[in-house]
Formats: sequence, C-alpha cells, structure tokens
Amino acid sequence: MTSPSLARIDSAIESSPNSARTPFVVGESRVEDAAMPEFDERLEPLVSVVIPTRNRAQLLRRALDSVSRQTYRRLEIIVVVDGEDAETSATIEGFCDSRIRAIVNRVSQGGAEARNIGVRAALGSYIAFLDDDDEFLPNKIELQLKRALRSQGRFPLGLCRIVARSPKGEFIWPLFPPRPDQPLSEYMFCRKGFAQGEGLVQTDMLFVPRELLLQIPFSGGLPRHQEWDWILRAAHHPDVEIAFCDEPLAVWYIEENRKCVSGTNGWESSCAWLDSVEKFVTPRAYAAFLLTVASGIAAKEGNGRAFCALIGKAASRHIPALRYWLIHIGIWAIPVELRRLARKFTRGGV
Repeated sequence: MTSPSLARIDSAIESSPNSARTPFVVGESRVEDAAMPEFDERLEPLVSVVIPTRNRAQLLRRALDSVSRQTYRRLEIIVVVDGEDAETSATIEGFCDSRIRAIVNRVSQGGAEARNIGVRAALGSYIAFLDDDDEFLPNKIELQLKRALRSQGRFPLGLCRIVARSPKGEFIWPLFPPRPDQPLSEYMFCRKGFAQGEGLVQTDMLFVPRELLLQIPFSGGLPRHQEWDWILRAAHHPDVEIAFCDEPLAVWYIEENRKCVSGTNGWESSCAWLDSVEKFVTPRAYAAFLLTVASGIAAKEGNGRAFCALIGKAASRHIPALRYWLIHIGIWAIPVELRRLARKFTRGGV
C-alpha cells in the first residue's frame, strides 16, 4: 500500500466556518476511492476517523495501528497535526496505509478546533474520534455503524463502553448505559454510590454523523471538558438519539505520567466552564460535578481554599446527598494512590 499524503495548511484558512469541505486537502485516499466500485452509502457508508495529535509520535503509531486493523474497511483516517512537528509528520508519512490523510496546522489551534478541522476535511458520512494516546478495538467501527443504522433518529449519537487501562488495572466503563428518561448531565456527573465510572462520556466513545458535527462543532479554546461540552449541547438537538453499544470498543489509557492539556488547567476554569453550560445541566448534576470532578482537580493542585468554596457553590444550586459530601471529603483526605488502589474493590473508586 502507498504512504499517506501530507498537506500543510494555514490555520486561519482551515478554521474558516465557510470551509465545510476543504478542497486544498487532497490525499491519495481520494484517488483510490475514485477508482473503487460504487457503494450503497445507506448500507456501507464511508466513515472518517479523526485523530488530533502533536509531539507524541510513538503513541500516534499505536493509535494508527488500531484504526488500520478495523474489521470495517471503508474508512478514511484524518490525522490533524496541531502545529509543526517533524517527528510526527515523518511517522505519518512512513505509515503504510493509503487511507490516511494528514493536515498540519502551521499554528496550534487546540484539541477542540483540531477536531473541527478534521470534520470539515472529512468525506465520510460518520465521524469517529480517537485521541492519539488511546486505541480502538478491532470491531469498534463495525459495531457502532450497525447500531447507528438501526437508530430511528435522524442523528444517532453513538456511544459505547471502553476499557479504562491504568497501571493499577483495567476497568470496563461506563458501568451503566444512559437511560432514555435520564438527563444526560445527571448520567455523566451523578453517582448512585462511590464508584467512578458509573456514567461516562469520553472522546474515543463518540460515533457521530458528520452533518451533526457541522451544525454543532466543538467549542474552540477549551483546554478541558471538550467532549462533555459538545455532547451536552448536541444532546439537546431535537433529532438526536443516543445509540449505545454495550461492548467495550476502545482502550482509554488513564493515569499515565505524561503531559496532557487537560491536566494543566485549574479547578476555577472547570467551574467557569460549568457555569457556561449551566442551561444544559440540572441543579443536581451541577452540585455533583463540583463535589467530584472539580474537587478532584482542586485537591490535586493542593488549593485548600477550594474545599469550602466548592461546598458553598454546590449548595447554592442543590443540597447534595450524603454520598457527595463523603466523596468530597475522601478526595481531600485519602491519598490519590490509595483511592486508585480502591478501584480494584469498588469497580471504580473515587
């Protein structure tokens, strides 16, 4: 097979909202598609896998390998290199899969806008996202596409279970699928017990019609909570239906000591983000987010004033159940390594 093509583009042009199809990104995969037999797009649609990346060439190779091994073959793979990165560009050019197209942003746009750039360049009817440090299991695209095609909604929003892999072990998350009558914010942030992972939305889970992503793109400039921000807004579209696959279909690598953007932004920015999407979040979910997610970020930073500040902010919207007070206290009182070890016994852990 031939190597992928690599296109360098001006970020200002690529970011234009009018560039729904990016004619200046021309890859060898398009040439091959043109020579292939006709497909019935209703039964065998082209799927685009979008992978934003920068400065993680070795991890990217693992991600690309996992997409190349998919049982569903009618794919294109769009790698958005978010800033000049010679090593990553060389890795892509040396990868023997002609379905790969690469876009290099001259100036970094951030993960959210990098995904938007990939969506606008995509030719597929459906989009799957993969973080460059994670991987798909071989039947991910095949099973999510089958589930989407069975959906009655105009925009089936595909989710699935994933394998959360850490140095302490592996966990299948989410523990429960979203219920049709359940507000999505409560599914994501509220807990029945003390375990993390009861409800979860993570980027690798998403399998989405391209048309929906053009109508509702990722919010640019967010260093954290990008997929949560997007799905809270998208789920309010009247034509969206959640299409959940029970099988674990991707591997999410967590708690590995490498730099990531979401690990460098503080608890106050998470609170500001929550306020920006409050109209999509129930009061119960608002309080739960503060005493679990924001609390964990603040405790990691060692910012003691956040302990009482988060309690007051949570109580201003909703009086949380006792378990949230206990989770909040536990996050601050129990060392993080002990909490991670507890996952082996609680199926999740705080």
